[in-house]
Amino acid sequence: MEQEKNSEIENNASNPKIARLRIAPLIVCLPITAVLIILITILCYKRSDLRYSAYSDIASKWGGSQLLEAPFIIEKSGMKTLMPDTLDANTELLPEIRYRSIYEFIVYTANVGINAKFPQPSKHLSGKFGETYLAFRLTHSKDVNDIRASINNTPISFAYDENLRMFLARLKPADMEKDIDVKLELSIRGSETFYMLPVAKTNSINMSSSWSAPSFSGEYLPTSRQIDKGGFSATWKINSFSAIIRTLKEEARPEECKGAGTCLIMPINVYRQTERALSYAFLFIAIFLVSIISTEYLTREKLDLIQYILASATPVVFYLMTLAISEHTGFGLGFAVSALLCSALIAFYIGAAIGKMKVGVVTFMFNLAAYGVMFVLLYLENMSLLVGSIVVFAILAILMSMTVHANKVCMDGGQAKEAGQTAE
Repeated sequence: MEQEKNSEIENNASNPKIARLRIAPLIVCLPITAVLIILITILCYKRSDLRYSAYSDIASKWGGSQLLEAPFIIEKSGMKTLMPDTLDANTELLPEIRYRSIYEFIVYTANVGINAKFPQPSKHLSGKFGETYLAFRLTHSKDVNDIRASINNTPISFAYDENLRMFLARLKPADMEKDIDVKLELSIRGSETFYMLPVAKTNSINMSSSWSAPSFSGEYLPTSRQIDKGGFSATWKINSFSAIIRTLKEEARPEECKGAGTCLIMPINVYRQTERALSYAFLFIAIFLVSIISTEYLTREKLDLIQYILASATPVVFYLMTLAISEHTGFGLGFAVSALLCSALIAFYIGAAIGKMKVGVVTFMFNLAAYGVMFVLLYLENMSLLVGSIVVFAILAILMSMTVHANKVCMDGGQAKEAGQTAE
């Protein structure tokens, strides 16, 4: 009987020591998890580079980002150009999804129709025979499928000039002595972005597509736009008050500037979302470890350091699984599956280690809630900092309420220890 009494006193004396929040698990586990998170971040960037390599392969065969500068009149002798007074352009982007391995990309065919009006060229240029051309430039010239053009309703044909890197159609002497009405129709292949340079004094550019996720990221924002599930339409009204004659500079190439246009973006980029999730990793893991220490404090059960290390590896595995599964299913489903499996794993482990499955159930619910908050933060964008700070404040308040009587428990434990020593 006396031995049982002494054993009970010793247990009561040792339990308060467990109640004191231990720093050793944090000191050991946080650096290990930090290194693992950095490695996963590097892996995410490498996978993103593989995706970009696949995109470059498709772009090289189908067509890359396109910028169209059209049309203008050029005089080869002085490399001077005459810009139109007015330009009306209508573009329809026909999107397609192309696949390379496990990656998917958006490509398009742009059907462009342009109507441009020029003042009488002979009043602005020398008009030397064989030196004056109607021209247009495109970032990737090989990706033009069809060109149809006319000057004052007379059909003309274009040829590509390798030196000037533009399409040229020679003007007749008769064309130099009157105002010119140019009609140009193009079918252009490209991927992701399509822009047009507003080269005239007055520009009206209309663009439409069945793609419902555009990003108007050029140098000019649309005057009006409409976006819905069926696609988008946008209109630019741009006035240029620069001189109608300018010198064509070799460095002023289409690929070095952006005009009015759009980028057809994929709604969710798996790697971008995973990188955003990784930005919350250290905070999430720190909260996770503190929650385990609090569990240890509340249950009066001591966990071994190796158990802390294995438990802290669970959120690290979560990020790895999210990245791997999302490549095949999309980010939302990959995140949900990884969160559910990792929450179940850590709940079973903690419950079995402590010997109380009720604690495992609470751990499961806590982890699901934490992953849910993270998922919401990823989609809040501008509000993520505000909501994140509120969540951290709430967790801190909960931990404070849980440990508010820790000093009293320690004092009781000290008294119990003294009683045990006296009994001995």
